[in-house]
Amino acid sequence: MRLDRYLAQLHPEISRVLVKELILTGKVSVNGLFVKPSYPVKDTDDLKIDIPSQPDGSIKAQDIPLNIVFENSDFIIVDKPVGLVVHPAPGHSDGTLVNALVFHLGDNFATLGDRSRPGLVHRLDKDTSGLLVVAKTEAARLELLNAFQGHRIGEDDLAIRQDERPVGREC
Repeated sequence: MRLDRYLAQLHPEISRVLVKELILTGKVSVNGLFVKPSYPVKDTDDLKIDIPSQPDGSIKAQDIPLNIVFENSDFIIVDKPVGLVVHPAPGHSDGTLVNALVFHLGDNFATLGDRSRPGLVHRLDKDTSGLLVVAKTEAARLELLNAFQGHRIGEDDLAIRQDERPVGREC
């Protein structure tokens, strides 16, 4: 398996884009050497990854209306409208779905991994509307990650782009 794919599976809390960036900037070594993202990982390889520490992860709670489709003690399903950014990123430090979730849920969601994306196991682009699943517990987060990675569910199943063309398949 390629190094970038292997590390993305090993660390699902890190985006594949960040994994590739870490490899290309020398934050990942294999047997003490810097390699390309396409390096084929072997069982005997000694992998070292330097994941940069993140800011304290505090996200500003904002009272942004949410269209909650379903909620229980394990997860919440939100209908994300077109134009709403899902999580804080450069240029979008607030006014995101995550800011609304922090307001709605407080500390009641899984935060292991990337603290700027609490509970998120998939995402939708800003210009895409659709259902977004957010884990409230670590057990639910892991189960949902496995379901997405095993293609038992997919983020494009119910999404519609702003220009109203269907994306993916119908469920």
